[in-house]
Amino acid sequence: MYTTHFISQFLFGVMIFFGFMPLSFYFSDRTATLLIETDLEPFIWGAQTTTLFLLIFIRSNMNSNKLIGLLILYTLVPLSFTFDKNGAYFLILNNYISSLISWSIAGVILIKLLFAQHFLTKM
Repeated sequence: MYTTHFISQFLFGVMIFFGFMPLSFYFSDRTATLLIETDLEPFIWGAQTTTLFLLIFIRSNMNSNKLIGLLILYTLVPLSFTFDKNGAYFLILNNYISSLISWSIAGVILIKLLFAQHFLTKM
């Protein structure tokens, strides 16, 4: 009875978790290293690709507010940057594959938003 609502909320949480995954890091020898710069890079790409396939192939009843939040998340995460003594540099934008996957997810979300609004106004 409530399974579709639960599945939609669960998928939303998984998509948020996978959206922040490129920004995850670990501490070693008093420095923080991003996981995207280690051997775990394919794992992050797999998580992002899983999110892309979830959005394309699974029909969920996420409302437009959730989709707009995911759109902002997947658009802005590749643009995150940090300041150093040499200036500012991007954390993820230099990793082209992760940035492209994030922006393709944002494109799919934008298409879902536009088509959902289109079909709702036609009814």
